[in-house]
Amino acid sequence: MTLIIFLVILRILSNSFSSVFQKKLALRLNANYINFLAYLILAIFCLIFYKFFNFSNTNVFLFALISGLFGAVGNAFQIKALKNGELSILVPINSYKIIFSLIFGFFFLKEIPSIRAFLGVILIIFGSYFIFNTTKEGFSLKFFKRKDVIYRLVAVLFTSLEAIFIKKIIVLSSSITALFLWAGFSMLFSLLFMKIRNYKFEKVEKNFLGLILLLSSTMGLMQLCTNYLFKIMEVGLVLSLFQLSSILSVFLGYKYFKEKNIFKKLIGCLIMIFGAVLIVYVK
Repeated sequence: MTLIIFLVILRILSNSFSSVFQKKLALRLNANYINFLAYLILAIFCLIFYKFFNFSNTNVFLFALISGLFGAVGNAFQIKALKNGELSILVPINSYKIIFSLIFGFFFLKEIPSIRAFLGVILIIFGSYFIFNTTKEGFSLKFFKRKDVIYRLVAVLFTSLEAIFIKKIIVLSSSITALFLWAGFSMLFSLLFMKIRNYKFEKVEKNFLGLILLLSSTMGLMQLCTNYLFKIMEVGLVLSLFQLSSILSVFLGYKYFKEKNIFKKLIGCLIMIFGAVLIVYVK
């Protein structure tokens, strides 16, 4: 239990600061270029631990291909969202990932959500009302039509799908193997997207190079913690625990980007977290 608590805290910290670095880099660099550089550095670093790689089951490459695609797309849209919006508004939207999992379960697995699960959904929506109502659009259809919000929802959708295939890789290999394959294939897809958009490599300034290194480090730490937790816990429960990062993100948005209405957003985050836990607890 002590190890689980440590990994969850470490994951929350690395994820929250990763979002800060992504937002700072997004003000200057292309989203796919940021992803490519961060994944490249991480993949090269993982080669140090090549002795721990396990490729005995070749299915891991298929799952890595799919997770790499979803991861590259999801992270690109996340960076685009952070470039245009507030950290304390966008990160809590991650709680909607739990709602997506219920929808997927209903249509693809014929799982019927319980009454308590519906209550959890209502709490997530109610909590998001507190947060989104701090914007000029308020909790309205106009708010969900905002470019940054649409980008964030798309990112949540793809990273939700990504988590399923990462779990499959971990079951068939190991956490460090999954980290290397995730970074490697995500890097390749980020490069592919750059080529499709005819985006040319540009020189990275020294101050941005430092941020790239920090981003790669926090992304790697975040994913490694996620992989180990996926190995010993159900994906849904792990994703629910990760919602705690929204609280820290609200503080970081206030500290680094002078975002406002921090207390109202914190109340909304707490309600959304309770709703997410309630949904996963009854599954």
